[in-house]
Amino acid sequence: HGGKIDISLISDNCVHLESLAISGNCLISDQDFGSQRNALFPQLTDLHINTHAFIPFTIWSRIFQSCLALAQLEMTNCEGLWDDSLAQLLATHPHSLASLVRLSIRGGHRGDVALTERSVALLKTRCSLLTQL
Repeated sequence: HGGKIDISLISDNCVHLESLAISGNCLISDQDFGSQRNALFPQLTDLHINTHAFIPFTIWSRIFQSCLALAQLEMTNCEGLWDDSLAQLLATHPHSLASLVRLSIRGGHRGDVALTERSVALLKTRCSLLTQL
């Protein structure tokens, strides 16, 4: 697929993953990704995604909403991840990210991340186990 990694195939075929590291050009999914009745990666505690292209909003938001066991999360280049989108996701999904101990969100080549102290405060409130941000 020209460096495209389909996370839908991984979620459909590796339901019981506890750790997942993805590195490549681009992350894609089918339109039903994460919308099934079953939890998305219910046992996943460690997730590391490093891509050159933006991680689509539909992918990272589904991961945040559905992977409730995540303790370590590292991502780069999240499309549309701003203070408002994070606040809305946390408000509408009360268990999202609650198990996090370590969170790292990096920007593109210049390191730009569109999160401010507002998001840090929200994460500190939600993630009582958080030790690294």
